[in-house]
Amino acid sequence: MQDMQSFHDGITAQDAAETSADPVHRQLRGRVAVTPPEADSGQPWPRQFAGVSFSPQILTERAENQRRRTTVDNQRPQPDWIEWKDRVARTELSRYSRDELMDALVHSLRSDPKLTSDNTGLSRLRTFCELIHTQIDCHENRYSRQRYHDMFMSVAPHVPDLAGLLRRGCFVDVGCGSWNPFAQSAIFLACGARRSVAIDLDAPHNLARSVRSVAEVWGHLMLQPRSILGTGALTPAALAENLAGFDLDRIANGDPGALLSSRLEHHLCDAAKMPVENGASTVAVSNAFLEHVADPIGVARELFRIAAPGAYQVHVIDATDHRRYTSPRYSAGSLLAEDEYHADMNYTVDGINYHMNGLRPRQFCGVFESVGFRVLHYQGWQEVELPRGRLAAPFRDLDPAMLREGMGRLVLTKT
Repeated sequence: MQDMQSFHDGITAQDAAETSADPVHRQLRGRVAVTPPEADSGQPWPRQFAGVSFSPQILTERAENQRRRTTVDNQRPQPDWIEWKDRVARTELSRYSRDELMDALVHSLRSDPKLTSDNTGLSRLRTFCELIHTQIDCHENRYSRQRYHDMFMSVAPHVPDLAGLLRRGCFVDVGCGSWNPFAQSAIFLACGARRSVAIDLDAPHNLARSVRSVAEVWGHLMLQPRSILGTGALTPAALAENLAGFDLDRIANGDPGALLSSRLEHHLCDAAKMPVENGASTVAVSNAFLEHVADPIGVARELFRIAAPGAYQVHVIDATDHRRYTSPRYSAGSLLAEDEYHADMNYTVDGINYHMNGLRPRQFCGVFESVGFRVLHYQGWQEVELPRGRLAAPFRDLDPAMLREGMGRLVLTKT
């Protein structure tokens, strides 16, 4: 391995060569004065500048020249990247989309037993993984820290004495989903919830992966609690105490038996008939769920039944057209012009059920108040462009301002 002295000498020679070819430096020749070493300020000088003194003007001009040279270098594409782009352009790879190329890469990685013996390939994969890790830390990725942070911050600022409520009762996640269904429960168990119940109609797409993600959440909270909670208040000692009884090694290996227990329950059931005791829940949440239920009043009544006196609930409603998430043909307001979209409970596109009950976010305030909740706060956002022409039947008599609110958050309490 090249030692530090030879590395330093190489840099010095390179700098001297570049400087001699520098037109600005050529103009400065003759304006540099040799200074005896004892006249130096005592600060260590780089070897190539030892015993040399520069005037402020020379230093300024040299720094500006270096800045210009660095800027040009940084903007210039790297040779490897240029070569790679040219090579791809000359092959049939240019015909394929990014998704197709990624599918091919995944297949190759799964089927190539020689990968671990190829140091060049491993190095490229490390670079690829680091890039992907950065790119996918976003809200849309259900397994990302950003998603976990957004989950927590959607609830925590709106619930006074959150830690106290979690310790006194049960946390309920209504409509936990089939992708990463235990993540929200994992966060609030780590924050001190005595028990958590996750409710949904659909089974997890990948149960083992969903269990492993719980270990990932807890790992983030142990090492970087601010990345999810926005604060460092959860200490490693407090986290360990809150997770006492869980076999973390088995959870990290994706064992459902180590996670699903009396402290974390997962039920596949109708939200209007939840297996939770009367008054057991002190905190309950839902995210992009209530707009899908066929019986909003029935679900609201059930949420009131399980809520303890003084309990808080936070519900986020996404009343935009969900087809827009998978197809550019639809906008956030497309559903406002389609009667059949709301009439058919089994409305599906490409095997995905997109049925929505037709209520706008603000209308849920009246739904919850009608069963006994007190609405402490409502916030609407995501302005929707109304479709031109005739609106569908459920929306014709509604205030346009209400129609334009695509998303909303309700904060409720049971007095």
